[in-house]
Parts: sequence; C-alpha cells; structure tokens
Amino acid sequence: MHAAVIMQLGHSDGRRLRAVRLWALADAPDAFASTHERESRLDDDAWTARLADPRRPTWVAVLDGSDDGLVTAVQDPDDACAVRVVSMWVAPSARGRGVGGALLRRVVEHGRAVDARRVTLWVADRNEAALRLYRRHGFVPTGRTAAFDPPREHMTERQLVLEVHDHGEVHDHRGRAGQAEPDDSSRDRSRAASIAVRNAARTLWSSSWRSAAIVVPAGLDTCSRSTVGCSPVSRSIVAAP
Repeated sequence: MHAAVIMQLGHSDGRRLRAVRLWALADAPDAFASTHERESRLDDDAWTARLADPRRPTWVAVLDGSDDGLVTAVQDPDDACAVRVVSMWVAPSARGRGVGGALLRRVVEHGRAVDARRVTLWVADRNEAALRLYRRHGFVPTGRTAAFDPPREHMTERQLVLEVHDHGEVHDHRGRAGQAEPDDSSRDRSRAASIAVRNAARTLWSSSWRSAAIVVPAGLDTCSRSTVGCSPVSRSIVAAP
C-alpha cells in the first residue's frame, strides 16, 4: 500500500482545485459552511484566484494517482499568532490510510515557517470522524462554538486548537505496540486549562488596548514583541469554509 504524496497546488492548478473541492462538497455537504451548489457556479478565474496568494497555500494528497485529499492554510482572522485549517477533506477510499494526518502535518509545517504559535480549525459537531482525527493528532476544544449560516443554523461547530512549539509536531496518538494510548479526557482537560489561562490573559490585555500600551510579560506566548502580537480579533459567527 502506497503512502500519499502531499503536493502544494500552484497558480495554474485552478481546475484541479475545482475538481477535488467540488468532490469534497458533494461527499460531505454537512462538513463545510459552503455548498456544492454555490461553488459549482464559480468560474475558472475564481478558482485560480484562490491559489494566487502565497500566504494561503493549498495542498492535495495524491494517492494511487488520484487527488484524494485537500487542505488549505490561512491566517486566522481571530488570532495574529495562529494559522487556520480550512477545506480539510479526505476521500472515502483514502480514509484510514494516514492521509488526514499527513495533510495536518503540512499545515503545521507551514505554521512554523510563518512563526505561528497555534493551528486552529472549526469542525461541525456532527462530524464525528473528523473530531476523532483531530483529537488523535493533539487538537483540543477551546470552548468556542458557532452556528452555520441559514438555512443550516440548526447545525453547530466548535473550534479546536493545537499549540505549535518550536520543535512541535503532529503525532497520531493511537496506541502502538508496547505503548498505552493516552487518555483523551485527561489530555483534553490539561490542554483546555492552558487555553483558558491564555484566553483570560488576552481578555485583560484587550480591555486596555485602546487606552494604554500592552506590556507583554516574559514567557507568555506572543508572535512578535514589536507588533500587536497575539491580541485577538472579534469573530463573526460564520462557519469557516
């Protein structure tokens, strides 16, 4: 069985992106905020434009000659220190073959290259397979939730985060021979506690943002001490694409 090859799409790959993205939307319509109907009406220029920004890289997973996976990394609009995973999808025939983990690793590598401290994503609550994948690779809930746009406002999604350290990597935490599988609940509680502390600190910083300079204590997580750093931005309650 061959491993997937992760390839970054270039500006001339608009039609290739269109094919795999529409396949994803048709296969898993409730996993995305966008719809097959909406994106199938986009012209070639729109697909090419999605690949024109080098700050928004897109990768496909090629397995046995077919584009069987997709992911895009974008700057998280809510967090200056985070890269967000969007458009994540693996073809049904490729699931269980390490494709999802390989795509996530590529996003984390990109995040480290741009000095991100976190990788974030939003996942539909009913997408149990995706939730299991992300938890296996170290993502934990932040406690933030949102509703999809009408007419699917009855559907909700949650935000997950992976802290990325200088030498951090995405690992699959399924048990291996001679190793016990980490307990999901205890791992989640520990990381969620760390996230809660950081978010509380951000709230304190943002309350004085308009009236005073922010002094960043040594040891706290920032992207750049010469700029705004990690101050968050208000998030519209709109699902990630």
